[in-house]
Amino acid sequence: MMTGTAAGGIVVVGAIAMYGLGVLMSFAGAIWLLVRAFQTSLVWGLVVFFLPFANIVFAIKHWAFAKKPFLLSLVGVAILLVAGLVGFVAGVGFFHPGGSRGENTEIRSQVADDLDLSRQKAVPLSDREKVAELLATAGINPENPRTFQGRTIAEMTAALGTPSANMKVKGKHLYIFQNCFEVESKDGGKTVSGVHYMGQ
Repeated sequence: MMTGTAAGGIVVVGAIAMYGLGVLMSFAGAIWLLVRAFQTSLVWGLVVFFLPFANIVFAIKHWAFAKKPFLLSLVGVAILLVAGLVGFVAGVGFFHPGGSRGENTEIRSQVADDLDLSRQKAVPLSDREKVAELLATAGINPENPRTFQGRTIAEMTAALGTPSANMKVKGKHLYIFQNCFEVESKDGGKTVSGVHYMGQ
């Protein structure tokens, strides 16, 4: 079954072909009429060549002699007008997103999805989400504390960046990353012994 877009495209191509035929016929009729005007007299030839609408006057005055080229030219102009109208109407349906109801619904749905995705991207990640993303990239499950055991502070720094704070409390070293993630080390800052998100 042919879609609305495909049908619209065929009509547009047909309208372009009609337009070309109309141009050819009107041009051929105009040239033929000019030749007839010069055959009548040099003055008529020059008048038809230089003055607008003189071809109409010539055709009326010499109807028997000028009828065929004049009518050919008129038919060409009529085809041009029809081609222009058909092309415009079909072109609106072909190029406009609302070419058919199904396509319009599909496009609206796609636009809505794109807008939702844009909004999601526009919402900045929280500090905790940033940390979780960075840890996951480094192969550490941010929801499972066991995956942190045995990790070095150097690995945590490579994954999360330079700590925003580094302190020693009751014999333990504490490192705070991304302003929300606390890493504890009991062996002098070599390996991770505990982690938690601040505020929990």
